[in-house]
Order: sequence, then structure tokens, then C-alpha cells
Amino acid sequence: MQILLLLRGELEIATLQACEQTSWHVARRCSDPAELLAAAQAGIGDVAVADELDLSFVAALHQAGVRVVGVGVSANIGADAVASPHAAEIISCISTVQVALENHRQLAENTAATHTPGTADTENGQNSGRRGVLCAIWGTGGAPGRSCLTRDLGAASASRDPIVIDADTCNPSLAQLLHTGQETSAIVALARKIETGEGITGQVDKNLVRLRPGFRFLSGLNTGARWRELPEAVLERLWEELRNYSRLLIADCAAGLEPPSEYDVVPEHEAATRTLLEAADMRILVGKAGPVGIRRMIAQAQIARDHGLDFYPVVTHVAEKEKREIRTLLEKYDMPEVGWVRRDGARFREAETQGLPVPVLYPRAPVTGDIRRLAKTIMASLEKETGHKNAQ
Repeated sequence: MQILLLLRGELEIATLQACEQTSWHVARRCSDPAELLAAAQAGIGDVAVADELDLSFVAALHQAGVRVVGVGVSANIGADAVASPHAAEIISCISTVQVALENHRQLAENTAATHTPGTADTENGQNSGRRGVLCAIWGTGGAPGRSCLTRDLGAASASRDPIVIDADTCNPSLAQLLHTGQETSAIVALARKIETGEGITGQVDKNLVRLRPGFRFLSGLNTGARWRELPEAVLERLWEELRNYSRLLIADCAAGLEPPSEYDVVPEHEAATRTLLEAADMRILVGKAGPVGIRRMIAQAQIARDHGLDFYPVVTHVAEKEKREIRTLLEKYDMPEVGWVRRDGARFREAETQGLPVPVLYPRAPVTGDIRRLAKTIMASLEKETGHKNAQ
């Protein structure tokens, strides 16, 4: 078995000497995390032993195909085993990982026809005990009103005490739309706790802002340039753990998505959007009425299907006389059911000025009726798909 080491000083020497008493071979003594990851990606090692780890780095090592023994790190960052900084315990953990690795390889050989790659990295059961349901508000470019719709759906669903999340890593705007005046990013604060293995227990409520008329808000990035602070592996865990804090999560994510690549090259800046869409129980694809908006919507719908994602289309800024023509066109592109939010620029502008959702400012307005109908459609679909009858 090939070992990759990233340790320091006397501990490295003691571990190296202990490894020499076994059948293992220390393939490389790495000087920094970059060298360790490069060695793992080159296929040099089977097990990485390191004292500089966080959740994202462990995920990268797993993706490279190596098991991970963390030394003096949190047990919550996904390492296969965690040892205290003593050579004897490190050797013991490597032995444990070796047994697991051999068992996994034997199982793969015996059940090759039914084996699903990656199962070794999901043994912690993150999907068990799911409580809340997650709705992702996604859409095209061209400002179709995605963030405003997220805000207003939060208000229309207030009886369920939802959490509204700004997960837009390109042009985050919900904090401004809601006039929360937040200078710091709550989503980054929670992401850091997950990254370091501390976890978010006891931290979520501290980072939520309760807003009228009864939903909670998790602020996003205060600038899109900070998207690197939200690693993919961290976000995957964050979306799942947030389900424990509300029956309903409504998340705004960045517009667009690149088509799948035949080379499996995924733009890192899309991590928030991609992981959110993959985790969501329901996806709302928002497009703007008009020739350009509908064309963009049709193109984005095809990209969603290429990624294997289903969705419910919603057309905004629509006049009553436009509905029939738009419905007929969308039916030709396999979108027989469509939600509508009418054009009402004056009320939306006033809502933005006041920092309040449209249903709060104008509870009897026709556009509020559109939003409430859409909220009911979302909950009915979520209950049907997930079986969460307690969402009522």
C-alpha cells in the first residue's frame, strides 16, 4: 500500500520510521497541500496522511481516489480516520483504513455490475433524517425578476416559517432588496464552520435575520467576487444541513448554467448554482415575457434537461394578452404547465424602495394573487414529490 505523508518535524520522522516496520511504502513526503493533492491526482498513493486538512481538501483527495487519515483535525471534515499526533495512533488508523479499502475493493470486484462509484465517500448518511424541503429559484439572464420572486415567495409562504437563502454568487441582491443593511455574509460564516469541521449546530439562528411577515433570511455574498469562499464540497453539506432548521427552504441562485462538458470540466464559479439545483426538491425556472426572454428561457430549459434536472417554468412581467401565445410556444418545447407573474412595475419598484415584499405592501393586489398561487403550486408539488405531508 502506497502512503502519502504531509506531516511536520519529529512527528513525520516517527511516522516514517513506524511505516518502515510494515509492508507499506511511503511513496512521497509532501511539503505542502498542493504537492499532496498533485501526488494523489497522479495516482501515486492509496492513503494520504496529513495534518493540514479541511472539508474541501478532503473532498478533493477523495475525488483523486485516495483515502484520508487526518492528524489532529476535526472529525467532521470527512476524513476516513482521525488520529491524534502520535505515530502509534497514526499507524493504527492507517491499518483501519487499509482494511476498509481492501473490503471496498473486494466488494467492487464481487458486485461490479451493481456498484455505484463514490459510495465510500457517503458513508456518513448525510441524506438520512431529511426534514425540510428545498426549492431553488433559478432562471435566465436578463433580469427576469428571480430575486424579487424569491423574496415574495418567502412572504407568501410565511405560515411555514421558511428560510430564504441568497445563494447567488454572481449578482447577490436579496440583502439590498430586503434592506437588511448587512455588511457581512452569513452564508460565508456558516460555510467556514463546515469547512473547518466545527459544524453549524448552534450557529444557524445567530446568522438568520427574521423579517416581516414571518420568514427568516440567510444573507449571501456581499459581492460576487467572493464566490471562492463557497467551495463545492462545503455547499453540498450546507444545503443538506439547513434542512434541519426549517420545513421549507427557498433559495435564490445565479442565473444560467453552462451545458454539460464532455471533458467533465465544471466552472468553479457555478458551484453554488449547480449544487443547489442538484440538491433541490423543486426548481423554478424564471423567464421574462418577450421575445428575448422567452428565447433565453427555452435555451436554459434545454440545458437543464441536459443536466438531468426537471423544473417548473414561471414567466414574469407578463401581460394577460401575451399568455396564450407564450403558452403555445412553450408547449412546443415540452413545457405544458407554466406559472405566471403579471407585469406590475410600479408595485415592484415601490417594494424595492421600501425594502418589503410585494405581498406585504400590497396584500390585495392582483400580482400578490399570482405570487400566492405560485407558492401553493410549489408546496403541492413538493408534498407530492417528497411525501412531506407535515409541510402543511
